[in-house]
Amino acid sequence: MAKIRLKLPRRGTIPRLPGLPREPRGFGRSEATIIPRGMRGLEQFRVQEPAGEPPLWWLEQYPGGTKPEWAVFWALLQLGYHPEDDFFVHAQLPGVGRGFDSQVDFLLPDLRIAIEVSGLYWHYTLGSERQERDLFRLLYFAERGIQVIFIDEDDALRDPIYYVKEAVLGHDHSKLRAAV
Repeated sequence: MAKIRLKLPRRGTIPRLPGLPREPRGFGRSEATIIPRGMRGLEQFRVQEPAGEPPLWWLEQYPGGTKPEWAVFWALLQLGYHPEDDFFVHAQLPGVGRGFDSQVDFLLPDLRIAIEVSGLYWHYTLGSERQERDLFRLLYFAERGIQVIFIDEDDALRDPIYYVKEAVLGHDHSKLRAAV
């Protein structure tokens, strides 16, 4: 039987397989080509959010603000309300919460209405404790003459102008209100 001699690679090197490049195609290039999937032209049928993405100035002015909050802010602007004159963002109200103050997302002091944007994860999937806290805040502010209107995240993103108009009229279409 004949001996077969194999030449082993030097220590620390990767053996090169014949016919395969050492680096994948496009490795080390700065530009990238994006290939769309699916039928061409379908992107125009994607549901567009009326308010779009929050602008940088809004994120800087209201740190911690969310996209649904931006949609409500945008709708208030579209309806002719002016920040700091007609409404306040992240307003501090006395009394509810762990400290001496409680924050509401939007406060319209002339109408005595507070608008809370309810994120689906934070307000509905974390269990009934969070919903009980929201209901407690609703009752606490109602005793002080401020009506709290909840706007669900998906509603705020889908049609912010309609739900803000309804909130200003005192109508609450949220899942939390439906549970009461």
